[in-house]
Amino acid sequence: MQKNATRGAVSCREASFALRHLPVLIAALIGVAATQRAHAELACDAPWMHTNGGFTTTSSPGDQKIDYLVTSFSKHDGNNCSFDVRVNMKLAIPGHDSDGGAVLHVTIESGKVHVERQTAKGSEQSHTDQVAFTGIASGQTTGLLSYVGEITGEGQRLAGTRSESSVSGQVAMGPGGGNLPVSIPKTVITTTEKQVGKQEQLATAVGKYECWPVSYDQRTQSNGMQFMGRTVNMDHVAHVVDYFCPAAGLVMRSQRTGGGQSSSKAITALH
Repeated sequence: MQKNATRGAVSCREASFALRHLPVLIAALIGVAATQRAHAELACDAPWMHTNGGFTTTSSPGDQKIDYLVTSFSKHDGNNCSFDVRVNMKLAIPGHDSDGGAVLHVTIESGKVHVERQTAKGSEQSHTDQVAFTGIASGQTTGLLSYVGEITGEGQRLAGTRSESSVSGQVAMGPGGGNLPVSIPKTVITTTEKQVGKQEQLATAVGKYECWPVSYDQRTQSNGMQFMGRTVNMDHVAHVVDYFCPAAGLVMRSQRTGGGQSSSKAITALH
């Protein structure tokens, strides 16, 4: 009985690993569609917006990389186009390899963005055991191209945004550990009104750009997360500054501070 319990049950070490890192993976999956906003003076004229174009973001801390690849691009003019975005995520955890992905279909009509579908999945693989997440992360992406044609100058105020997402799937807890269900029925992300600051030069991994800093507070609420027989609720507020750089057509850097921690996301490649 003791042997079977040791091999077949979830060990404390495996459970601890999952509880530490699964929320990170799930947060990345939820954010795949909404975490990076893309912007341009004319939505469809961004330099990366063409078949096989795209960009890469890198987050710190954690060295989380997300690659965005544009496929099936079709353009009528600067304000009317459609395309797919294939999203590939890499998350570096010491001793572990992690990946995830999503596919978005985006239509831009008269400068307005419509996301028609989105799916996501991911997994974590360690050298000694496995914590694999498989399932669907779905949501509504309000403001994927939220700054297109909106910023006119310093001191401008932009309306806040709201988005919803959900996650469901299975977690494999190592050899003989079985699969455990995980579910986040609803995550709601809201922002306050956004304040446009004075334009400044920003040094990035792909060059220097003149950018508008956009400041706001972001609240993330996730109620009823179910994992390993536990129900967890989250309510987190962070102060965010997005640096929108018109020449690149992107928020080239986004910095956030909250709960005594700081993090950033930056464009590290354009293609």
